[in-house]
Amino acid sequence: MTINWERWAAATGIGFVVLFVAGFVVLGDQPGLGESAADKAAFYTDHRGRILTAMVILGVSLIAFLWFASTLAAALRDAGEARMGAVTLAGGAWFTTVLTVIGILNSGLAYSIAQNADEGVAAALYDLTWMCGVVAAFPAAMVVAAVMFATLRSAVFPAWWGWSSGVAAAVLLLGGTNWAREGFWAPDGAWSWITVIVLLAWTLCTSGLLVMQRTPAEAPRTTAIGAH
Repeated sequence: MTINWERWAAATGIGFVVLFVAGFVVLGDQPGLGESAADKAAFYTDHRGRILTAMVILGVSLIAFLWFASTLAAALRDAGEARMGAVTLAGGAWFTTVLTVIGILNSGLAYSIAQNADEGVAAALYDLTWMCGVVAAFPAAMVVAAVMFATLRSAVFPAWWGWSSGVAAAVLLLGGTNWAREGFWAPDGAWSWITVIVLLAWTLCTSGLLVMQRTPAEAPRTTAIGAH
């Protein structure tokens, strides 16, 4: 039996979503940004094993996302959208880099920093993980917007998905403005979680569309006006 590796590569977006959600389930409830430094430090000292396990799962999820972004970039290039393919790959690399920083900070806090450092230092590093989460909205929007432009110009995906991607990109860009001290627009507020849900849903649907398509090698090449 011949294994269609292109199909498996296209399905890595689904793998990312599954692993990402699983990682957050293992991580469990986190203290809010408004909670005390002692509570933030205690989160890491009291749940060390659980947090480190979650970081492993989330790390594997980032491998899946980068593979998905690479496969998506190849599909865009094969549709004549080389520039948007490059933007997708760059955005995917930027996104995974920011999330890797979040993973490093959380792992370091759980491994020893929260136990050995001053509670204020641990709390500051914890807050920094949320700030990185806000910044991650920009490369995520970059990937989604690239798919929007490529779809509307060369029909690599159905037109409705191009417009849907535009809406998703706008939601993600707004997620990069979550700088309120507290409430709905705070880094740990409701809008931040909405952007996460939108990104996961978009990735799941885009990966599904890739799987349903013919493989990049089989897909006909089309060159749209203005494509580079």
